[in-house]
Amino acid sequence: MEENIIKGSAALKMYEKVKAEGRLIYEVMVGSHSYGLNVATSDEDFKFIYIDSLEDILSDNSTTQINVTDDYVGYEIGRYLELLRKQNPNIIEILYTNDRFIKYCHPLFWENIIFNRESFISNKVAFSFGEYALTQIKKAQGTNKKFMNPMDKERKTLRDFCWVGEGQGSIPLKNVIGNYPQWLFGCVAIDHMKNCYHLFSDTAAKMAYSCNEDETVRDFIYINRKYNGIEDKDGVQIKLSSTHKNDIPICLFYCNVEGYSKYCKDYKEYWDWVEARNTARFVENSEPGMNYDRKNMMHCHRLLDMAIEILSGQGVNVLRSNREELLGIRNGQATYQELVDKANIKKNKLDELYKTTTLPELCDKSMMDTHLMKLRKAFYDIK
Repeated sequence: MEENIIKGSAALKMYEKVKAEGRLIYEVMVGSHSYGLNVATSDEDFKFIYIDSLEDILSDNSTTQINVTDDYVGYEIGRYLELLRKQNPNIIEILYTNDRFIKYCHPLFWENIIFNRESFISNKVAFSFGEYALTQIKKAQGTNKKFMNPMDKERKTLRDFCWVGEGQGSIPLKNVIGNYPQWLFGCVAIDHMKNCYHLFSDTAAKMAYSCNEDETVRDFIYINRKYNGIEDKDGVQIKLSSTHKNDIPICLFYCNVEGYSKYCKDYKEYWDWVEARNTARFVENSEPGMNYDRKNMMHCHRLLDMAIEILSGQGVNVLRSNREELLGIRNGQATYQELVDKANIKKNKLDELYKTTTLPELCDKSMMDTHLMKLRKAFYDIK
């Protein structure tokens, strides 16, 4: 199914239209509240399922998803069943949410989907839940890395990644150019030496710049400069200059272009994370010895526990009976490495259960299509 996702203000209008026309067929609270793992700072997240109008379907104007906000997302019934067949953990959980978290359930959704939900589960949950759990570990590791390696707000320049050979080592290029503006220098690439350059200096302009405090003179020097400077206007590449055959370079330097590119990526990722992070969660994870995302690790173990229960025939238990154990993880009652070790043990158990489970290998697509067709026909009153 081709995706047609409605977002922003249009999504809210679409949601209100769906409700007004009676096409909302299922709506539940999801996330920490439905797991019984909510704390005082937990957000309330909701998901809903709706059915497109017959006119939109026949005119090829149907939608697949309505993203009212990040915490309020809806799926068209056809799209929902498509995702359900892939055994996405968040999608499966919607069908098994405890009754007290169900805001609305249309009788046709109950009859055709909820009543038959057991037949929508396959052994693929071993992979979908397991892989999703591992992503939580990676997220926690990523947060750990950011906690342990904070980056200065002042962004480095390409010149900070340039080095000049000296003796048996090297010194920063900035030591060579000193406090002079970089446009008083010029660079020429060296054949057969990747990312290596000769550096030239406009000596006369430097002398005038140093001796005269008059800004108009400095502006004149800039306009009539001999060389083009060291960096391009975006500051991501070395800018080349033309030189006279009698010009003598003051040094040869190497520019670690790849290193600077990685730094820029890490810098953006880090400060995007700082801007977007949940303040309360950040403070919680900043406690001594707990510099990892405990919420990620809690959900890692929740997912593994649920997958083990499903494959061992205990059903899909969204509301967690081991609430205290999971909240203990969030409260920092184990070290990061202890949690990773326990997760690996659970993952091994999941792999073993996969070999013996009686669940089908895949969800029966024709069966799911039949339920979808029956629901649509009954909803549209098609005889």
